[in-house]
Amino acid sequence: MTFMQIPWGDMSSAIGTFFAYQRVESAVRERHPDLNDRLRMQEPVGEHRAAALTVAGDDGTKTLLWMTRFGRPYDYHLFWLIYGPADGGSPRIWDPRTGEGVLADAFHERIAAWRGRREEASPWKWDEPEMCRIVRLADALVGRGIPIAQVVANNRLRANEASKGWEARSLPRHEGDFLITRSGLRTIRVSCKPTLGWMVDIHDFEHGIQWRLDLDSLIHGQASRAPGTSLPDGDPTRLADVIEELMDNPFAFVPCPEAVTKIEAHGTSGSEGLTLFSEEVVSASPHVLVTEVAAQLRSMGFADLEFSSSDDSPFSSDGLHVAWWQRSKDLGTADIKQLYADAAVEGKRLVVLVNGRITRPATDFANKAEAFVFHLYPDSRRVRPANRLAQEAAFTTEH
Repeated sequence: MTFMQIPWGDMSSAIGTFFAYQRVESAVRERHPDLNDRLRMQEPVGEHRAAALTVAGDDGTKTLLWMTRFGRPYDYHLFWLIYGPADGGSPRIWDPRTGEGVLADAFHERIAAWRGRREEASPWKWDEPEMCRIVRLADALVGRGIPIAQVVANNRLRANEASKGWEARSLPRHEGDFLITRSGLRTIRVSCKPTLGWMVDIHDFEHGIQWRLDLDSLIHGQASRAPGTSLPDGDPTRLADVIEELMDNPFAFVPCPEAVTKIEAHGTSGSEGLTLFSEEVVSASPHVLVTEVAAQLRSMGFADLEFSSSDDSPFSSDGLHVAWWQRSKDLGTADIKQLYADAAVEGKRLVVLVNGRITRPATDFANKAEAFVFHLYPDSRRVRPANRLAQEAAFTTEH
């Protein structure tokens, strides 16, 4: 899609926008004086009465830096757009709060890459401001011939083409830093979550299922009991080995059927238009409910969860204290503290399944205690995250 085909929105001439342009222009001139004789404030941009910083090339092409949004009613996010002569796919956008020095460097690299007829250097080619763990991993995978569809770390804003048109999506922090690669009808999402660490999720759209690799077992040689694992910051080699093997052999590391769950969201994969899992609201017997909930949790990485005949909980685990809150009252602070104490006595990590509601103070305590709290919906037999750590553990609905 060309620049003019994208439905850009009109920008107001607010004084704040004017000063933002001034700061960025000053940063470009200070950090990259080689652009001074070509740098201009151009107005209008395309058919819009809006300004943009532009740099003209020797071949008559231009690279622009523009604060804009996608045309209403499609979107409301304001963002910085950097558009160069080689661009033509998804718009490459930056969070409006991005520092002027970062924007100046990204702008300069886009221009330098076009002039030198080369690929942009990392991390700019991923629309990221600095080298970080996920960027280093993406570079390592590209070096092995593995195509990367997206990398997200510090810049949380990305452009998506939705059914109603282009939209800018601000990606939540609990999804962590992540990259996405694809193999056939499978999407592989490698993420580093703020608390839980590294995860590799497989979304198989052909069969409508998803699961999570046990990285502890694959890398450290010891089976995991909870989602996520830690890795040395500086060296992505071992994790890159796992991803490369997964790309070469799509059936590598496939878990047992009990550790696979259905894809929850409606949507499509690529251009195939596959219909994903649609929830059926059908009451289930207690045994079926426990079995399906256990499968969902195991697919997230709670690997040793088993059925139990205990009166306290229908689940057992060597490393987890799993409590099922089925009372009519809301789960309150005193309740979660007692459950946490019970787990601490056993030397286990707390996982709570709540049939009803949980109070805000109880959620805050669960976050501080690094406990997992999930809402359980018996009719649909699904679990949903109810606190911060459960959000990190849950599968994303964006593929």
